[in-house]
Amino acid sequence: SLMLDCLQKEGKRQLVEITRCLCLLCLFFENLMLKKTDDCLEIMDSLRLLPRSGDDIAGKVEATKQLDATLQKCIPAFLRGSMECMYMQYRNTKSLAVAQSPTSKARLMKISEEGRALSTFAGLLGVDRNSRDAIARFEAYMT
Repeated sequence: SLMLDCLQKEGKRQLVEITRCLCLLCLFFENLMLKKTDDCLEIMDSLRLLPRSGDDIAGKVEATKQLDATLQKCIPAFLRGSMECMYMQYRNTKSLAVAQSPTSKARLMKISEEGRALSTFAGLLGVDRNSRDAIARFEAYMT
């Protein structure tokens, strides 16, 4: 907190925000490797870098273009990891014995819609072909 106050006074607030995002991205990938998908989803929400619905896509494309170059370089890997996380959530929800319940069906549909938004977002950003292909595969698995 003291460090943040000092940096703010010196006009380095953006540097603090970039560092915070990079730390959260590292934590996201660590949790992804450990298959802690709930923790990954919390980090995705707190970073607010990716669209969570079709309505968010245009705004997030513009916001991404305004990001620091370091964070922009992280977006393709973060997109791919986020799709992997959502696929794991989708697969886990579908495999539960209660998967036929209305609540589970609604959850599966929500995850699928979020995946579609990320896939569209990746296409509009023009992320590399390997990432787009992986994202498209995860999207296909969630239908």
